[in-house]
Parts: sequence; structure tokens; C-alpha cells
Amino acid sequence: MSTEKEKLLHEIEYLEARLLVAEDDAEKLHHALREKSDELSSVRSELLDAGHRHLRARHHKEPEASPGGMDFRLAKRTILVITNRLPAYDRSSRERSLHAYLRLFLAMGYDVALLAEDFTAAEPYMSGLLDMGVKALAGQRFEQGWHSWVEQNAAHICTVLVTNMEAARRFMRFIKKHVDVPALYFAEEQDEKQGGQTVEAQAIESAMERIMLHDADAVLLFGEGQEKAYPAKTARIPLYFYYDIPARKTGFEQTNGLLFVGSFLRGRNEEGVRWFVKEVLPLVRQALPGVKLTAVGEGAPASLFVEEGVVAAGHVPDASLDRF
Repeated sequence: MSTEKEKLLHEIEYLEARLLVAEDDAEKLHHALREKSDELSSVRSELLDAGHRHLRARHHKEPEASPGGMDFRLAKRTILVITNRLPAYDRSSRERSLHAYLRLFLAMGYDVALLAEDFTAAEPYMSGLLDMGVKALAGQRFEQGWHSWVEQNAAHICTVLVTNMEAARRFMRFIKKHVDVPALYFAEEQDEKQGGQTVEAQAIESAMERIMLHDADAVLLFGEGQEKAYPAKTARIPLYFYYDIPARKTGFEQTNGLLFVGSFLRGRNEEGVRWFVKEVLPLVRQALPGVKLTAVGEGAPASLFVEEGVVAAGHVPDASLDRF
């Protein structure tokens, strides 16, 4: 197929994706408006008038202080990160990687602001981000006022980094109206996506990803992904890099057992551990009889741990890993 035909095909697929997502947005808006209409019809006019007066009064109030006493106003070039939640660096490899890149951006001299779709100031992640210097836009104040924050700080935003398609769907249309800067997309691998979806939900997700791939100025990949669709845009980046590596507390001779750390919400991790238990562990036990394998990570299926000496520890915080 010629290059021109390939470009035309990608453009048609992109427009079809835009249409599908727009139809889904319109349907959701229709339901929301109908629910709102039913709600408003049950409220008497005098209460509505009182509500309007209250809203006008609130509109003229001075802005309240943001979490931690910070106003989060930007003063220099800032990378705005769009994600679904504050990165839980000890729960998934993708979020650990994002957390490391936030540190890298700060070390490069940028300000970093993070806009999370759920606006939940989950701990210890919120405190950790604030201590790093990341402006984490979480909590009720930002859930209600993120539009105003974007408008007020648009001049300082130099790059938008998108890490989640649902978050992009919520925020990017408004952001693009006020911020004309490069948009980067941390592409999701296939086994990172949610399972158990309906056919309709899968179609919407696929359409949103196609839109994101088309609209992004660059697509950042940790592994194999969308190079074939947009080869000129894609770049491979390291999944992990470390600022410090803890020194070993004990000699190798004093250690025992094998440890796997990784989320079983990723299909490849489960597949890899199953292969290791079946193909490799028997060979290891020929040299080290009775050696135990401990698997740390969320979502481990019970069927993986029927063999003696293979145990699941569930989620374990980073600070507690050294007990294994």
C-alpha cells in the first residue's frame, strides 16, 4: 500500500473514532441533562433564586487556600501531567515509572503539575508528591475549579503529558482550547487495559486511543506498541531508572528463597510466573532442594499457588520488601 493511501486510511479511521466517541459523549450528556431536568423540576422557584444568590456570592469570594497552604500558581515552564489518579508507585510498574519521570522533570528544572481524574488526595502519595515539589491538583477545590486553574496558568504550561485515555477524554478538550503546546502520550500496552469490558466499551476505548495517537505530538512507548500506525511519532523510553540503589544489608550466603515483585493485574506477569514455576523452578530445586518462591503483587490468582513452596504475599509496600 502506498504511503498516501496509508495516510488516508489512518485519517479515515481517526475520523470514525472521533465520531464514535462524540456519539457516546452526546448520549451521556443527554442522560445527564434529563436527570438534571427531573431534579430541577422538583425544586421550587424561591429555592432556585436563593441558590443563585448563593452562587453569585461565592463567585466574588477570594480564592481559598489550596492543600498544604500552597496556591499552586505557576511561575516557570511547567509540564502538566494528565492521569487517572495520583501515581501509586508501589502498586504498578507503570505508576512507578511515571513517578520516576516526575522526579526527572523536576531535576531538569521544570515545574510539574499533576491533574488526576479522580481528584483523590490519596496518602501516602499526595504527601510524597508535595514533598518532591509536584503540584498535585487533588481535592474538592481542584475538582470544582480545575478549569479556572488551567486558564490562570496557561501561559506557563510548556508541555502536556497524557498517561490515561479516560483522563484525556475528560480534560484535553478544554486544555487544548487554552494551551497550545506539544502533547505527549504515554501509550498503554494491551495487557495494561481493563478486562471484562463490554463490546461497546472496548470500541469506545479503542476509538479514544486512536484519537490520542492521532492528536499527540509524540507517543512514548515502554515496549512494543503502536509504531506501525504512527512510526514518525513513536519513541522508546526506559521503563525504569534509579537515582539510588540501596546497599545489600546481608551477604548472599545469608539469604534464602526467591522473590518475584510485580502486579498480577498485568497478564504478562502472571504468564511469566506460571512459566517460571513450570519450567525453571524444578531446575533450581535440583541445586537448592526445597527453595521457596514468594510472589509479591496485587491480583495473584489462587491457581498459581497450588504447588508447595510457591506462596503469594499480596501487596507489600516498598519499605517492607526487605523482610523477604
